[in-house]
Amino acid sequence: MKYKLIILTMFICVAKAIQATDLEDKNLVKSTHFVVIPGQDGYGNKDDNPLQHIIDTTQFPSENIHYVDTPIATKNSYFTYADFGQWYCQSPLHNIMERLTSNESVTCIIVYAISQGTATATNYFKSHQHPKVKTLIYEGVMASGNSAISHYGRNKIKLRIGSIKIPIGEWFSWTPGSFYTMPYIVSSVVYPWYSIGGQQAIQSSCQMLNTTPMILVHSNKDKVLSPEDAVAIYTGLKQTGNPHIHLLTSNKSTHVDLFKPDEDKTIETERKNHIETIHHILQTNNLVLPTPSDLDLKASINLSITQPQGNPNLLAHYLTREATTRFLNRTLIAHAVFGAVYYFLGQECPL
Repeated sequence: MKYKLIILTMFICVAKAIQATDLEDKNLVKSTHFVVIPGQDGYGNKDDNPLQHIIDTTQFPSENIHYVDTPIATKNSYFTYADFGQWYCQSPLHNIMERLTSNESVTCIIVYAISQGTATATNYFKSHQHPKVKTLIYEGVMASGNSAISHYGRNKIKLRIGSIKIPIGEWFSWTPGSFYTMPYIVSSVVYPWYSIGGQQAIQSSCQMLNTTPMILVHSNKDKVLSPEDAVAIYTGLKQTGNPHIHLLTSNKSTHVDLFKPDEDKTIETERKNHIETIHHILQTNNLVLPTPSDLDLKASINLSITQPQGNPNLLAHYLTREATTRFLNRTLIAHAVFGAVYYFLGQECPL
């Protein structure tokens, strides 16, 4: 089948295995719900998403799949309420989770987060843990808004003059302290509600004290979010003591396209292998899965490669950068406040 290897195939198999040994029991199947947390412009549009054709052909009712709204830019403005997983992004997720966790008929929640949505999930589930949440799957992992802006700017921001593209983002990244200055420039123009010194996923990852299986998928060719983001988040999660943290990398996909339909088949084999591995990971966590009829699940999959040692030095580097950013941000705010006070008092600010 052309689209049989899309990500929801995995969701369906996981949910069926967790909820019932009798896969035909529709009452039990209905107690499983999916929460999809999109990135800024991915998987959030209900009229054009890669899951709909699977929903239409399975026994899972469409109302069991919940798409979290993302505060993206409007057609009439470049400004956006998106704040890289902070308050505005978490608020729609909180509303859905409150409704699901308070519903007694819901017994299993599977979370699939994409890009910015991974930061939303990490920040939210650090403080809101619930036994109904059985699995968290991330694709395209964000460590912080600052890191995202810096990496995206370095690779994507170009000045177009006719047919010529000038990589001003890459040039700017060579200047000293660009990691700290670029987020201020970009956020002031595009993300006015983003708090540079506010809550970041890299810090939250070190505080997620739960044993929920988590699977991180990231491309080594991702020019939107750095592959180092995924390694840092993985290391932070692993250091909390959760034994069910897994990291899968891709060498053929780019940014959150591993599980999308692939017309030219360039990443079909890698996609198939990743889904098989994810199935096997869940089997080892006592989530007994049936072998999908359209996949050749290999019982000999070596899961040790999905649980590397991590990189504590990289994690420490990320945490130090965010601590420095927070300090600089508070210093600038303090300077602005004191400066304003002394200005209105008609005195020179001593700062």
